Amino acid sequence: MPNPNRPRTALLLREHETLLNTDLMGIARLQRSRFAWTNATFDLMFGYEPGELLGRRTTALYPDSTTADAFEREPRALLLRDGTFRSQLRLQKKGGEGVWADARGTLLSARQSLWMLVDVTGWKEQASRIETLAFHDPLTRLPNRAMLRQLLERELASCRRLHDMLAVCFVDLDHFKPINDRKGHAAGDAVLQAVAARIQDSVRGNDIVGRIGGDEFVLVLTHLEHRQQVQSTLSRLLERLREPVALDGGDSAEVSASIGVAICPDDAVTAQALLRCADEAMYSAKAGGHGRWRFHESTA
Repeated sequence: MPNPNRPRTALLLREHETLLNTDLMGIARLQRSRFAWTNATFDLMFGYEPGELLGRRTTALYPDSTTADAFEREPRALLLRDGTFRSQLRLQKKGGEGVWADARGTLLSARQSLWMLVDVTGWKEQASRIETLAFHDPLTRLPNRAMLRQLLERELASCRRLHDMLAVCFVDLDHFKPINDRKGHAAGDAVLQAVAARIQDSVRGNDIVGRIGGDEFVLVLTHLEHRQQVQSTLSRLLERLREPVALDGGDSAEVSASIGVAICPDDAVTAQALLRCADEAMYSAKAGGHGRWRFHESTA
């Protein structure tokens, strides 16, 4: 006797197969941390042949085991607790090329989970370009005024939490305008790029360097223990800035800098007040002669 449910069953199977083999997202079923099944889109997304991932650990999608352990710890814990997990993950193709994926995981059983991934690499790269344009100086690639303010606020919060000291240093180039006037704006741009590189080379990796406009830069020296650290850093920087900058055609240009320094918490504790104090100290340094630095008067 014909089974009246057979056509419906066949239809459901075809729908199920169509959904699993969609080219809109990669789908994988994991048995613990090993691939038990992947659809064609998942294999294509990560550069593998059909079935090549089966039986392999998910660490194949990470650049190293340390990163894999760090990235999988949270998803595993949330899957066991909530039954679902969603995040954007930086993963790796078979050839080593990076890929950003919007990943959603669902717990199927104590040992199995189903994952659906969408490649969002293009979107992430576009977002990164937009962020770079919005928050970085296009000439030097340093943080601009808006980004510098955010970074400074972050460091001030850390200062309050750890009872640290930091220094905000306002750097204004001396004799820069004549370079633009006599040698042209291309030469001026080359000098600004060289100055930006020299400033970055003169500070530590945890310090912040930004360009806030024209020939004005700001340094934020973080996690300081005493003022002597500021003095040694700025003395080294001023010497470095005095070195001639090579220009096209065998020409060169020379600049120096006047630097004003404000200390948190001695001079001020807010970003706006620290920048104002550093700016005042810079004008004091410039009035006393070019190529020097000076602390804000209240801490001199």
